[in-house]
Amino acid sequence: MQYHSAHQWRLLFLLVLISMTQPIWAQRSAVYTEPEAKYKSALDLFDKEKFGAAREAFDEIVSGGDKFPAEIRVNAQYYQAVSAMQLYHKDTESLLVNFAQKHPESHKYNMTCFQLGRLYFREKKSKNAVDWLEKVDTHYLSALEREEYFFKIGYSYFNREEYENAQKSFREVKDGQSKYAAPSRYYYAHIAYINKNHETALQEFQVLKNHEVFGTVVPYYIVQIYFLQGKYDEVITYGSQLTQTADLQNKTEVDRMIGESYYRTARYTQAIPYLESYQANSALLMREDHYQLGYCYYITGACEKAVFNLEKAANGTDEIAQNALYHLGGCFIKVNDKSSARNAFQSAHKMEFDKGIQEDALFNFAKLSFELSYQPVAISSLRDFIKSYPNSDKIDEANELLAQVFLTTKNYKDALVAIESIKLRSERVKSAYQKIAYYRGLELYNDGDSKGSIVLFDKAIANPIDGAVLAAAKYWKAEALYKLNDFETAIRVYQDFQYTPAAINMPIYNLANYNIGYAYFKKGDYENANTAFRRFTRNKSEVDADRHNDALIRIADGYFVQHEYGDAVEYYNNAISGKAKASDYAMYQKGIIQGIQNNLSGKVATLQQLTKTYSSSQYIDDAIYETANAYFLMRDNASALANFSKVISDYPNSSYVRKALLGRALVYYNMKEDEKALQSYKQVVEKYPSTPESAEALAGIRVLYVNAGTPDTYIQYVQSIPSGPSISVAVQDSITYQAAEIKYLKGDCTGASKDLSAYLDKFPNGFFAVNANFYKSECALKSGQTESAIKGYTYVINQPRNNFTEKSLLKLGNLSARNKDCAQTVQYMLQLESIAEVSANQVEARAAIMRCHFQTGDYANATAYAEKLKSMDKVPNEILNEAILIHGKSAMAKDDFVTALREFGKLSRVANSEIGAEAKFNVASIQYKQQKYKESQATVFEIINQVPSYDLWIARGFILLADNYVALGDTFQAKHTYQSIIDNFEGEELKQVAQQKLDALSKPASNRVIQQGKENEALEIELK
Repeated sequence: MQYHSAHQWRLLFLLVLISMTQPIWAQRSAVYTEPEAKYKSALDLFDKEKFGAAREAFDEIVSGGDKFPAEIRVNAQYYQAVSAMQLYHKDTESLLVNFAQKHPESHKYNMTCFQLGRLYFREKKSKNAVDWLEKVDTHYLSALEREEYFFKIGYSYFNREEYENAQKSFREVKDGQSKYAAPSRYYYAHIAYINKNHETALQEFQVLKNHEVFGTVVPYYIVQIYFLQGKYDEVITYGSQLTQTADLQNKTEVDRMIGESYYRTARYTQAIPYLESYQANSALLMREDHYQLGYCYYITGACEKAVFNLEKAANGTDEIAQNALYHLGGCFIKVNDKSSARNAFQSAHKMEFDKGIQEDALFNFAKLSFELSYQPVAISSLRDFIKSYPNSDKIDEANELLAQVFLTTKNYKDALVAIESIKLRSERVKSAYQKIAYYRGLELYNDGDSKGSIVLFDKAIANPIDGAVLAAAKYWKAEALYKLNDFETAIRVYQDFQYTPAAINMPIYNLANYNIGYAYFKKGDYENANTAFRRFTRNKSEVDADRHNDALIRIADGYFVQHEYGDAVEYYNNAISGKAKASDYAMYQKGIIQGIQNNLSGKVATLQQLTKTYSSSQYIDDAIYETANAYFLMRDNASALANFSKVISDYPNSSYVRKALLGRALVYYNMKEDEKALQSYKQVVEKYPSTPESAEALAGIRVLYVNAGTPDTYIQYVQSIPSGPSISVAVQDSITYQAAEIKYLKGDCTGASKDLSAYLDKFPNGFFAVNANFYKSECALKSGQTESAIKGYTYVINQPRNNFTEKSLLKLGNLSARNKDCAQTVQYMLQLESIAEVSANQVEARAAIMRCHFQTGDYANATAYAEKLKSMDKVPNEILNEAILIHGKSAMAKDDFVTALREFGKLSRVANSEIGAEAKFNVASIQYKQQKYKESQATVFEIINQVPSYDLWIARGFILLADNYVALGDTFQAKHTYQSIIDNFEGEELKQVAQQKLDALSKPASNRVIQQGKENEALEIELK
C-alpha cells in the first residue's frame, strides 16, 4: 500500500473535484441553457463588484428550486453570502454559517471559513474569528490572502491575549511587502515588549520608527525600552529629541521618563521641569511620581514645593513612604514647622526598610519632642535611642539632650520614672530630679493625694541642689501634713522651712506663720497659736486682708479659750473694724464674753447689733437665744420670754429650739406660772425624746410635781410616755451610756461599739439613743461596715432635730454620692441645706446637689447651685473652681458659648490644676465648634504645655488638635496626630476614638508599576 503526505492528499482531492465539475465548465464556450446563463450573468455582476445586483441575481437562483441544477444552487448560495458580506447586510453571518454547516463537502467550504473569519474580524469578534480561521487551509489561499489570513488570525489571537500564537502568525507576515507587513511587525514587537524581550522589541520598533502610521507611536516604545533597560542617558538623548516632535504621542509619559532618568542619575535640577510637566499633564499620578519630584525639590532647597509632593508620597507603608517621611521632616525643619517635622520623623522611624533612616528619624523625633515640650515622649524616645543605638555618633548628644529634658519636663509622673532608672546621675540630672520630684509632689497635692505628695517632697528635700526648690518642698510638705491632721509634724516642717536660707525671700515665708498658728490652734495649744498668728499679722502690708482678719479672729479665739477676755474682745473688735468676712462670728463671740464678764446689757446690745447688721448670718438664732439668756439673768422675764419664744417660732429647725423650750420653762417657773412651765417641759419630752434635753425636762417636771405635792402624778406621767423609762431605769440608762461614751471619746471604737450596741439593746429609746446611734455609726463607717453605719445615721435624722442631724445627713449624702445614687444624694443634701448651721456643711450639700444635677443633665439646676456656691463666703478653692467649671459645662451643653467661655476663662486664671486643664479643653472645643480652628489649636497647645500636665486632657487635646487639622485641610498632620494617640496613650477608649477618626480619614494609594495600561496600549489597526 502506498502512503501519501497530507499535501498529496489535498492535490488528489482537487483533481477529483475538477473531474466532477468538467461537464459544466467544458460547455462554457458553448451555448448556455437559461439557468446557466442566469448563473453566468450573476457571476459577471459579482466579478464587476456590482454586489447589489449580484445579490438579487443569486437570490433568484437560490430560491429557484429545481429550475437550477443543484451544483449551481450551492455555488449561488456561496456568492449570495459573499455579496451580502460586501454589502454589510445583516443576514451575512447566517448565510455564511448556514452554507458552511450544510455544504462542508463543497470546494467553497475553505473560502467560506475564510470569509467568516474576515466577517468576525471586521466585527471585532476575536473568538469567533479565530474559531473559523483555524478551519482554513492556507495552501488554497493566494499569497495576498495568506498574508491577510496570518495578520487577521494573529491580531485576533492578540486580542484574546494568546500572545504566543499571535507572535507566530505575525512572524509569517512582518517581513513581507503587503499592507499587513508593517502592522504585523508592530504587533510582533509589542508582544516582545509585553514579554519583556526588550532587545527584540527594540530592533523591530527601530524598523518602524519612520513609518507613516507607526512613526508617531513606536518612538515612545523605543524610549520606554531604553528606560526599562536602565539606559538613562539614551532616554535623555532620544527622549529630548522626541519632545521636539509636534505629533508625538504620549509626550506626557516621555517627560516622565526623561525626568526620572535625570533623577536616577542625580541630576535633580534638570529633572524638575520634566517631572513638573508630567505632573501637570498626567491624569493618574502615583506615589513615586510625587516622591521623585518632591525629592528633587528637597535637594534643590525648594522645601515648600517639596512638602506637597512628599506628603502625597508618604501615604503608604513601604520604602517610598519611609524616605518621603524622612525628607518631609527635613523640609518642615527648614520652613520652621517643627510640629509637622516631629510627626514625619516619628512615622519614618516606625518603618524598618532603611535602618539608617530609622535611627536618624528617632533621634530627630526625640529632639523635636523636647523642643516642642512633648517631654514625656522626648524622655521615652531618647531612652529608646540610647538603648537601641549605643554606638551611634549621636549618643553623646542624646545623653546631653536627655539631661535637658529632665530640667524642663512637665509630665512629672513619667519623667520621675525615667530619671529614677538612671543609676549614675550627674549634678545636672540630680538638679532635674529635685525639681521633677517637687513638681510631681505639688501635682499630687493639688489633686488631693497628700500622702503621695509627701513622699515626693521628701525626695526633693533629699536632693538639695536648688535652695529655692528645697524651701518650697519643705513648705508644701508641711501643708500636706496639715491636711492629714498631723499638726505636730507640720509645725516642725513649717519651722524647718523658715530656717532654710532661701525661704526668707519667698512670698510664702510669712504665710508659714499663719499655717503654724492654725496647726497649734487645731492642737489646742492656743498660747503658741496666738504667738504665730501675731507674728503673721505684725506687718499688715505683707499679708492679704482676708487672712489678716481671719488671724485676728483666731487670736481672739485663743484668748477666749484661755479666759483672757479683755485681749479676746480687743482682737474681735479689730476684726470687726477691719470688716472681716466673719465679723458676725466675732460680734457673737464678743457678746458671749460680755455675758461671761457679767456685762449683760453690753451682751444684749452687741447681739442685737449682730441681728440688725447681719440679718442673714448663720448666728442669728444663736444670738437671739443668748440674748434671751442674758435677759433671763437680768431678771427681765418678759424680754427673756419674748426671745426664747422667737427662737421657737421663727427658727423651728434650729438646734436651739430644745434649749429655748427649756429656757422658756425656767422663765415661766420664775414667774410662778407653773402650768405654762410644765407644758413647755412636756413639749421637750414629747418632741425630743431620747435626748439629754428630754432628761433635763423630766427633771424639771419632777420638781414642779414635787413642789405641787403630787409626786404620784409625776410617776404616772413618766409611765405614760411611750417606751418611757422608769425612774430607776433612767439612772441606769445614764450610767450605761456614759461608760460607752467614755470609750468612744478615747478612740476605742472596738470597745465603744460593743458597749453602745449593748446600751441600745437595753434602752432602744433611751435618753441617749441618738448619741449612741451616731457614735456607733461613726465606728462602723471607720471599719467599713457601711450598711450598719447607714442604719444608725438614718435613725438619727429621723429623730427630731438634734446635735447630730447635720453630721448624719452629710454622711448619708456622701455615702449615696459614693454609690452614684443621685436621687438619694439630692434628697439628703436638700435636707442638710435647709437646716445647716455650719457653713462648711451647707457648702458640701450644695456642691453635692450641683454635681448630681449636672450628672443627670439638669443643667438649669446645676447652674443655679453653682451660682449659690459662688455667692457664698469661705468656699474652698477646689469647690469654687468646680462650681465655675460646672457652670461653664452646663452653658456649653446648652450651646450658650458666651457664658461658657466666660466661666472657663475664670479657671484659666487660677493655679494650674486638672480642673484648669479641663476648662482649657472646653474652651478649645468651643473654638472648634465656632470654626476658629487656629485659636482652638493655640488653646490645645496651652493644655499640652501646662505645668503640671494631665495625660487625659493632653490626649483629648491631641484628638481635638487633629480635628482642627482636618478642618484646615491638613490631612497629613491630622493622620500623624491621631496616630500619636494610638501609639502613646494608655486609655483604650480614647485610642479607639483616634483609630476610628484615622480610619475614616485614610484612603489607600497604589504604587506605580510598569504595566500595559492605556498609556502603553497597542495601536489599533483598522484593516478590512
